[in-house]
Amino acid sequence: MKSMVLLLVLVLVGCAAMFHGTTDTVSVRSTAPGRRVLVDGLERGVTPLEVELDSDRSHTVVVEPSPQWGGATSTTVINRSFSAGYLVLDILFTGLLGIVVDAATGAWWSLGPDEVFAPR
Repeated sequence: MKSMVLLLVLVLVGCAAMFHGTTDTVSVRSTAPGRRVLVDGLERGVTPLEVELDSDRSHTVVVEPSPQWGGATSTTVINRSFSAGYLVLDILFTGLLGIVVDAATGAWWSLGPDEVFAPR
């Protein structure tokens, strides 16, 4: 019975969706704490910050100067990259359904870099 449930889970879910998910965590740090962080033009908080981003597209992270400490604006592009290993796993273990699930959810994509550091 347990093996049947496991087989059903593997068939109904893509490998990437099951093991990787559809978001990545990006850490945003700066020399001076409290700098405002914008992701794709929307304010997400102040440094230090951990932010969850959809991995199916690239993102722009802007760290603005600190009102207290000054500094320069820092801009970093977080790029998406295709994880071909998950496609191979889908083909081998989950078949067409897994491929469709992972393609539709964007689970095949990963983001990098996973850390943004804004110097002063």
